Amino acid sequence: MPAKKLTRIDLEPARGLSVLFVFGFHLLGVTIGMQNLPWDGLTRNLHFDLGWSLLPFTPFTLGWHGVAVFFGISGYCIQLSWLQGDRSWRHFGMRRFYRLFPTYLVWLLIFALLAWFLPKVFTFSCDKTQFVSHLLLIHNWSGQTLWGINPSFWSIAVEIQLYALLPVLIWMVHKLGWGRALAVTALIEVLFRFPWKWLFDLEIGDYLLGANVLGVTFAYWFSWSIGAWVASRQYAGASQPLAKVPLAAAVSLVIICWYFKPLSDFSFLAASFATCVWISKKLVLAEKQEEGPVGMGGETRNIFYRILAVMGSCSYSLYLLHQPLLVAFHTLFIRDLSIHTAAKMMIHLGVLLPVLTLIAYGSYRLIEMPTALWGRKRKT
Repeated sequence: MPAKKLTRIDLEPARGLSVLFVFGFHLLGVTIGMQNLPWDGLTRNLHFDLGWSLLPFTPFTLGWHGVAVFFGISGYCIQLSWLQGDRSWRHFGMRRFYRLFPTYLVWLLIFALLAWFLPKVFTFSCDKTQFVSHLLLIHNWSGQTLWGINPSFWSIAVEIQLYALLPVLIWMVHKLGWGRALAVTALIEVLFRFPWKWLFDLEIGDYLLGANVLGVTFAYWFSWSIGAWVASRQYAGASQPLAKVPLAAAVSLVIICWYFKPLSDFSFLAASFATCVWISKKLVLAEKQEEGPVGMGGETRNIFYRILAVMGSCSYSLYLLHQPLLVAFHTLFIRDLSIHTAAKMMIHLGVLLPVLTLIAYGSYRLIEMPTALWGRKRKT
């Protein structure tokens, strides 16, 4: 039992903002062929060669970090779910399976069929090896299958494998305590994220696993586990040390890592850390106010907040479906228009994104919710 009544915080707007930035990140790649600002020596080149009209879209170059926010939130939520459950690994695995896999399977089948029958529109590779590896959620183990069918699926495989590592994390915590267990996960993640290739022309992921480091599950272990630590402290009624970290400093660390090339491989870790700082601060704020849920900053819930909350509620489905449909929509309707690139991007954001959100919300209501409920009810 928890040491005291657990305070709830509203995480949906953060999920919504994260999936918005992921969408924007992929939108940059589709419209201008560049998802990130190019390197100029050891730092980012902070301007677009295509004109100042694209300056408002520059924040989307940080969209990759939206996945880090998801991982930080996931670690927190999954650990809290485990602690509040019956501590049965079988029941835990079953609940997670029915929460994630049916929806993933539906969209995997849809995009595999679309790639097979409409290869000129749905251009991501799909063959037997791709499909089987994606079905088994091991496509992140090889650079040849990492980006197949739907490139966004890479993180689903990593997250499922992080769930599988939860018993190992719990065992380490039991034997070593949270401090040392986090130190182990941090050391392992840093080992994979260290810029070996930049310094020594060696990429540790290629050397050890024959995979791109991006797909190596251990390269995200600390980024996920730190959220689990925050949940454990909340459950135990303990203080939240991360709440003392200035959020501006944590966000600045993300930007610094992103901006400087030698540190860029650590920007994901920094973003997950910043997410957990934010979660800790919201927990402390909610406890002081003795009410919940509390929003992203305790602010009035305006229309922007509510839109993000809706996007957050269906963020899993929206993440699953957005990239192939974005590419297809651009190929069929936008690519050949004789209009400015900024206008093309606004069409995607103003027309396509709302439509995708509606489709994702339907997927959430018709697939995610019923299968998750069924999984919670099953005991055998």
